[in-house]
Parts: sequence; structure tokens; C-alpha cells
Amino acid sequence: MLKDQRTEAAEPHEEKQASSIISRRKLLTSLGMAGAALAASAIANGTVMKAYADPSDNRTKVKDLMKMNVAVTTTIAELRAYAGPPAEGIYVVKDRGMEGIFYYDAADTVSPDNLGTVVVSVAGMRFKRIYSSEVNVKWFGAKGDGIADDRAAVQAAIESVKSTFEQNNVVEGGGTVYLPKGRYRVTDTIYLDKFVKLRGDLSRGGFFFNTTAEKASGTVIYADFANPDKICIDACGFDASTKKRIAYNKIVNGGMIDGKQVSSLHGVCMEDLVVYTERTVFCGIRYCGTVNSKMRNVHSRGFEVGILFNAGWGTEFENLFINAKYHGFAAVHSVIGCSVINPYIDTTAGYNVEEIPQDRIPHYVYNEREGEDPDYIPQGHHRKRVCVYNYWCGSITYTAPIAEGAHIGFVCYNSTVTVNGSHIEQIRDYPWFIVESAVKSINNALWHPGKGIIYAGGGAVTDFEYFYNWPGSFRTYYAYASAKSTSNVITDNMADTTEYSPYVRFNHVGKDAIVHEVYVDPVNGTDVYLGINANNAVKTLNAMAERLDKNRKNIVYIVSGTEAVAAQGIPAIDNADVEIRSLGAGKAKIKSKLMSNNNAILLNDASVIVNGVDLEVESGGADLSYAAMFLVSGNCKLKLSAASVTLSGATSLLKPALGQTANVTATYAGCEFRNPGGGGSIGGSVSGGNGKVVISDASFGNALEAALAANKYAEPEFHVIASTL
Repeated sequence: MLKDQRTEAAEPHEEKQASSIISRRKLLTSLGMAGAALAASAIANGTVMKAYADPSDNRTKVKDLMKMNVAVTTTIAELRAYAGPPAEGIYVVKDRGMEGIFYYDAADTVSPDNLGTVVVSVAGMRFKRIYSSEVNVKWFGAKGDGIADDRAAVQAAIESVKSTFEQNNVVEGGGTVYLPKGRYRVTDTIYLDKFVKLRGDLSRGGFFFNTTAEKASGTVIYADFANPDKICIDACGFDASTKKRIAYNKIVNGGMIDGKQVSSLHGVCMEDLVVYTERTVFCGIRYCGTVNSKMRNVHSRGFEVGILFNAGWGTEFENLFINAKYHGFAAVHSVIGCSVINPYIDTTAGYNVEEIPQDRIPHYVYNEREGEDPDYIPQGHHRKRVCVYNYWCGSITYTAPIAEGAHIGFVCYNSTVTVNGSHIEQIRDYPWFIVESAVKSINNALWHPGKGIIYAGGGAVTDFEYFYNWPGSFRTYYAYASAKSTSNVITDNMADTTEYSPYVRFNHVGKDAIVHEVYVDPVNGTDVYLGINANNAVKTLNAMAERLDKNRKNIVYIVSGTEAVAAQGIPAIDNADVEIRSLGAGKAKIKSKLMSNNNAILLNDASVIVNGVDLEVESGGADLSYAAMFLVSGNCKLKLSAASVTLSGATSLLKPALGQTANVTATYAGCEFRNPGGGGSIGGSVSGGNGKVVISDASFGNALEAALAANKYAEPEFHVIASTL
């Protein structure tokens, strides 16, 4: 039963002056509900205070309130069981964690019992909590002990403040839900709504937290989900026609889903809390269809995807701390004018996992053209672990992000992305993987990327300024941009860089970056193009030619004891300065496996040095008119040093490309020329070509077989002007 809160403090002479005391109804009216609640709180706590009514009633003291039994101490259970006539008073609830002041609202006959702010008695009376700001989840029965399932209590608190839109679009409701320090175990998704703020307590830190409730340094929401295909906290819009929430594996595109309009969530906010799991759970937090919303001081830990942001504009994320298995922060589809400030994103929770299991690949991952063209999107990319994944983002800006412990730092598909002051480290493949996107990045620091700065695939437009990498941290090459990317620029690199792509323009390159190195490993190198699974070597001469830098001297290393060949077509050394060497003990070989002219090497206005690498031209096919190691055009220089040159049958070392004029200055030093089968020549003719060869005076110490000595050059297309061969 309800218990009256009485006092013996009244003086005897005051009892005789009852006429001087205003009625209980008038007292409550004069104090106002807030004043009465304040006075009731003081009575319940045994404190001494005064409450003042309207000045026209003179000053009414707390003792008047005491006399009239206005304050009643009770419990939530007793309020629900109350069947008597309503009292005109204040009800002080003393339940642990649910403490508060309630009043009876005689005008309300419809509000449901929501566990925390509205209590309905068996007689249908509505008792309402008096509060001025936040709603506390413990009012609704949340324990925060890491044992009880607090999901229903937290959801009830959110439902109590969520806003509604009337027909005239006037916003009503909205508010803040507060979770005090503790570990809140939940077994199903918590749904946020428009104009709802979910606030925890990280006053003692919380990002590096102890997982037990007793020692939790802040507010921790623990997702103890049996179903892995769930989201811990979901702020998502609705199907406007059915009012159903958007499924976890659906993507909103342009405000639509499955051809239906999606209602947006305005004014969502989360701050100062941790979401955490030790089980297999898809996502920590999803913002979907959020407009002018915020998230700050939030830690997502242990989920496959830390935070998923789909379809929103004007939304800001600040001070995120993410430890995820597969994707840290993902921004996908219809993201416009949004910012992510000071995020720390780490996927080392899955660092020893080589790739994402096929059945756990996030549903939003783009793989429509993967492997179709290895220079557009390499095969297998959709299974890579990523710190920041951007797909179809209209515009998003990252400020001071830290990304580490994944295959890739930033993925950008069909997006416009700006990054300021990034720090990217311990990335197995690329800090940046960019396709069909425009990316601008300024002031970047890198540490130990597996394959260099950038993979710029099809349609990539990149502009990177001011890179610093920890000395010696690049394990392979510096940047790769495919021929299908455009306008790639890197400026002011303070780095001990190694290799560059011909499709990147470099401004103010670091002093140690004056030589471009390409490695050819016919056995273990990557085929044709250096893709996502590549190491520091290519496999074919075609791939080597694609990687040459026209702006610097290129040194091509071929692994000793191997034969480098062209895969198909004619690899072209065009307007480039190239020196080819053997790598390791012994000598490497370049072999022209002739089938018509398919596998010769084209030199166009090129300077080529072959140093300590053997050459072999293999005869093949009935038409030997193209059978040469080098097809030349324009003005070329060729120097062979310490090379064994084998010309099989009626083949040649040099021939003009079909219909082209070639002027070659050749130098041979310490070379041995052999011609098994006879009929070959060092310089050969081809129909429609014209040119001349000058053998420089620097040539010396060469040995020629008799057949070649008698037929050094074929007339008339190659005219030997001078020779000391």
C-alpha cells in the first residue's frame, strides 16, 4: 500500500492557525508541479529546504507541504496495484535505479505503460514521471550488470522519447536516452529513431575497457546474439509504404529500396559509448537514411563490420574507435556532404585471416566487373579486409584518419573522397585502392604498406600531395596506376621510393627516387598486370613494358637462370631509357619465341642497354621475314655488354618495324654472336622499311661465327655506315 510521508515537525500553535494555510490543491497549483516535485524530493531525502509559491499567496513553507500529506513514498509495483481514488499529490518512487517523482494525470486515459515514464494502475490511472531532460534506461528496468538481457528496457526508453510527425509535419517529441556506466547485455537489435540521442558515459575513458561490468570504465553495450546476421544498434529509415524497417542486408540507393520510397531519419545522435561482441555478429552500428545526424566518441569492437553508413547527407562522425574483423567503416550509396573526423580504424582482429570467408562477405561489396579486366579490378578483390570502404559516395571527407591492420587501407568505388592528414600502417596490399573515383589526399604518413601507395584502376582520378613514409617501409613498388586510369598526380614525396607507374605524374620526387626499377620473375611473378595479389615482380616482357617510366631511367632485373619471354603481342619500349640486368648469381636470358612477329620487342625512339643478359632468337613459322629480337623504329640506341647472342637460322638481332624508318647507334662489348643453322644476320631487312645502323667506336672484344662475319647486315634497308665490330 501507499505509505504517507508524515512529519512531527509542525508546531502546536500552527495547527490552530489552519485558516492561514492554503488548501492542498491550491498549494500544488501555486508551487507548480516542478516546485512540488523539488519539495517532495527534499522531504524524501530528509533535507531542510523551503519552497515558495506565488508571491500573492505570501511564502508557503515546506512545513505546509508536510502537513497536507502531499508527498507519498511508494514503489512502481505499488503504483500499478493502486486501485483507490486518485490522490492530488506527488509520488516518490524509491525502487533502486528507478527512483523518481511521479504525479497522477487525470486527463490521460490512453497512454500505455512504458515501464519507466508512464505507469498505469489496475484502475487505469496514469502516473507520470516528472523529469526535465534525459531518460535513464534504468528507469525502464535495465540492470547494466552484463547478465540480464537489457534489450527490452533500452528499447522501451527509446520508444518513450521518439518523435512523431503529425499530418502537418510538425515535429513532436524526441529526446535523449542515457545509459549510465555499466555493461548492458542485449540479445537483439536496438533500434534508434529520428530526433533520438543515445548517450553513454565515457568519463573515465571507455575506449580501452574491461569487459566485465564490475570494472567497465564506461558504458558498454554487449551484443550477445545467437543470429550472426544482425546489427547491434540500428538507426535506419522505414519503407514509407509499409512502415517496416530496412532489412540488415538491403541497400538504400537514392532514397529508394526495391523500388519503394524510404523515409529518412533526421537528427539521430550517438555519443560516449561502446558497442562490443565476442560472438560472430555482422555489424556494430548502422546509420541508414540519416540526415543531419551525428556520432561522436563511439567505440565499435569485435563485429565483422564496425560501422555501416548507407544513404545520408549532412551527417558527421567524430572520434570513432573501431576494431573490426573485415571492414572498419563503410560508407555506401547516396552519401552526400558527410564528414568523418579523427577515426581510428583497426582490423587486426582479423589480421591473420587471409581473406573474408565467402559466406561472410558484406552484402554491399562491389564485384560486378571483378576479374573481367585485370587492369580494371583484379580478381579476388571483394574478399579483401578493408579499413575504410567507400562505394558510390557523392562526397565524403575524412580528417586525420588512422587506418591499420588490413589488406587495404581505403577502398574507393564510384566515389568522391577527400582525405586530410591520414596515417596508414601495417597494410598487406595497398593503402589506397581506387576505381572509377576522384580522390584528393593531403599530408599522408605511411608505414610498411605491402605493395606501395596506390592501386589506381579503371576510371581513377587521383591527386595525392605530401607523402611521408617511414624509411625503408616500402616492400615492393611505390605506386601503380593502370592505363585505364586518368590524371593521377603525386606531389612532394619524402620517401626512399622504388618503382613508379607510367600513368602517374610525379612532381618534386624525393631525391632517392631517381631510378625506376622493374623486376621480371618468369616463374613467380604476376601475369601481365600487377594486380591486387601481386608481389614485386611481373612475369612477362609485356608486363615489364607496361610498367616503364618515361620520365626516369628504368632498371629491369630479370631473375638469373630464367628465360623472359613475351606472353603475346609485341611488348613496346617506347620513348624510354632502359637498362636490363640479371638478378642474382648467373645470367638471365631474353628469348624471342617467334611465331611470325608476335613476340619480338619493339624499340621506338628508345635507349636500351642489355648488361650480362643473354639473348636468343628462336626460328619459327614459314614466314621468317619478321624473325628478329628487336624491331626498331625512329632513333634508337642499343648497347649489348657481356651477352651471348644466339640467332637461330635465318633470324636477325635487329630489323626495322614494318614500314618504319630506323636509325640505330649500336655498341657491342664482350659479346659472342652465334648463328646455329646459318643464314642469320646481326642487322636484317624487311619489306617497306628503311634505315641505317651505326656501330659505335666503343665496340670491342666481340666474337662472331663465320656465317655472321660474312653476313653482318642485310642490304639494302640497313646501311652500315661505320663498323668496328
